[in-house]
Amino acid sequence: MDVQGDRRLIVGQVLNYGTKPATDWLMEYYGKQVVASEAQNIPVGTWDKRSLALWSLLLDISPQPREARFK
Repeated sequence: MDVQGDRRLIVGQVLNYGTKPATDWLMEYYGKQVVASEAQNIPVGTWDKRSLALWSLLLDISPQPREARFK
């Protein structure tokens, strides 16, 4: 994997399934702003419901369904 080229995939997977050390690394490596920006653009359907609820609060994001993003 390319840490920059696959950034959205990495952010999505770590936020959905990562441990505390993994999410700490994510925030340290990319920074909270970049993580929030990438997370904002992850389609709602790819989020785990509980992860979406948690990270929406912590990162102050509100990801939209794919259809809403393209209107």
